[in-house]
Amino acid sequence: MRFGDGPPAPTGLGQAVWDDLGGPRGQGRCSIVRVAVTLAFTEADIKRAAGDHSFDLGLGYLDQVEDLEIASREITATVYGAGTYRVCLTLGEEGLTGDCSCPPGRDGSFCPHCVATGMSVLELGEDLPRRIEATRAQGQELTSWLESLSREDLLAELLALLDDDPDLRLRFELRAALANADTAAVQGAIGELISVQGRGYIDGDDAFEYADDVRQAAAAIGDLIGTGQAPDAIAIARAAIGVLTGAFGAVDDSSGVVADAAQDLLDAHLRACEAAPPEPAALGDYVAGLLLGDDHGFGPDLDDYADLLGEQGLAAVRERLGAAQR
Repeated sequence: MRFGDGPPAPTGLGQAVWDDLGGPRGQGRCSIVRVAVTLAFTEADIKRAAGDHSFDLGLGYLDQVEDLEIASREITATVYGAGTYRVCLTLGEEGLTGDCSCPPGRDGSFCPHCVATGMSVLELGEDLPRRIEATRAQGQELTSWLESLSREDLLAELLALLDDDPDLRLRFELRAALANADTAAVQGAIGELISVQGRGYIDGDDAFEYADDVRQAAAAIGDLIGTGQAPDAIAIARAAIGVLTGAFGAVDDSSGVVADAAQDLLDAHLRACEAAPPEPAALGDYVAGLLLGDDHGFGPDLDDYADLLGEQGLAAVRERLGAAQR
């Protein structure tokens, strides 16, 4: 499990737990109390969020919950059912909410996989503080070791990691290209990051990692826009969308996570066009092409481009769509 920093240490029951663990009142970077109180929910809260039917179904998935991680404001897990689903529970001002990559979860339902994740945390019972404290101690030990390394030793450790993880290396190469304002290198790194060549078929489990790569690409394009390179960002976004469209046939996206990430890429293209509006007719022809090729569950919303297209661009869209139907 992974735990992060939380809000200030509480009073009442939470403070009593913290005192029992020997911590000073209101001090400490990451305390058991903070996490415990931030994630304070009951079985009744889960049942209220899910409803009786979904709650009962979720109890059947309790032995299918893996990779359970608890941070200061959220719980994440992988739950196995008809597919492999990623779950994130959040406890905020609106109470307990859940997000899951399964179809009902993507539609906003607190699904059985969310139920199983929440109940798995509750089942830890009195063991939860001990596990939180053990993880906190492990994190501090790792931090202390990293801080003890010289710059040269730390660089050597990082380079060794990059040698062992090509995907991580590509992400760092992308960041380096952005830092150097090298748009050609950015486009190359993004292309490699989302290409499926050499990866083979991407199954449902690996689709989550691939979706993260797509989001990294979208974020990098957003960085270009923010540094005044919107025209280059448009070209890079178009190239990335083309690569992703061609890759979809080699991806099992039954969870829908890659299609969701693809929308981030489309949004980045839209933002770049808003920052540096292209010629309307050319933009209309491109958007129409995306609409015609939307057979993978993602595509642009024509309304989003309406102001950029104007009458001239919309006419180009109608002309191309009409020609495709003839």
